[in-house]
Amino acid sequence: MAAQPDAPMKTYDPVGRCIYCGEDKGRLGEEHIIPLGLDGNIVLPLASCDDCSTITGKFEGVVQRTMLGNIRVKLGMKTRRKKDRPKKLDIFIKTSAGEEATPVPVSEFPHMFALPLLGKARVLHGLPEFHSDVIGCGFWANAPEDEVRPYLKDENHKLRIGAVRADFFCRMLSKIAYSFAVAEFGYGAFKPLVLPIILGKSNNYGHLVGGDPQAPLASEHLHDVSWEYQIVRLQVYIVVNIRLFSKAGAPQYHVVVGTTGIITPQQRQALDQEARQQANNACPDLGSLG
Repeated sequence: MAAQPDAPMKTYDPVGRCIYCGEDKGRLGEEHIIPLGLDGNIVLPLASCDDCSTITGKFEGVVQRTMLGNIRVKLGMKTRRKKDRPKKLDIFIKTSAGEEATPVPVSEFPHMFALPLLGKARVLHGLPEFHSDVIGCGFWANAPEDEVRPYLKDENHKLRIGAVRADFFCRMLSKIAYSFAVAEFGYGAFKPLVLPIILGKSNNYGHLVGGDPQAPLASEHLHDVSWEYQIVRLQVYIVVNIRLFSKAGAPQYHVVVGTTGIITPQQRQALDQEARQQANNACPDLGSLG
């Protein structure tokens, strides 16, 4: 897998206020819906104040450094500090004697990274909201056998693929989903639900953030983002589906970003028609892994 040339930039209409706190005074920056460091190429202009940008930048930075740092270097993804990019990356092998680190050139480093596997968001099960800061998850790993086999010289050797911060990852998913929904629907067009998670005021991730049990077939895009309506107990929810590293067959996630209110039969017919019209119009974010 090798990074492909950038797809054309997609820029939405400017918002003119911070989509997170509502501030419309002072400096407003553009919001990359998928982080720039993941080659995000969908932009929402004039959409984030400095304070909220600092908050979102911290958890995005942790995910990009700790979870996805090596694959970002391997694929040559965007960075604001090119001069700091390493020429070698460490491969960690667990042996009976402990853990050994073997530095290898970036060109020889395997295309490996790990992501959490999440269950379905509780609200989509129709469950009432209850607080739990426990994130129940498994782990999905991309580690091509032909690339890692040379480093496993003994059947007891184990490869350490990387750390997973499920809490910050859920916050990043929430930020991607919410900013995409604002770009598609408009600021104030729905009642947001995920702002407390994004801004660090709630860690009840499992209520609104989840994953799909079976990933769809790998796509040709690096990332895929789309939205749909889901109706649970007569409540209409806007759900954003996110798949990072689609080409690698990575898991698909969903975030219940907000609600549009109680449904009537006439509204349901109109919503179903709108959802069908956009079902095949997923918004890809940049090229492919090759």
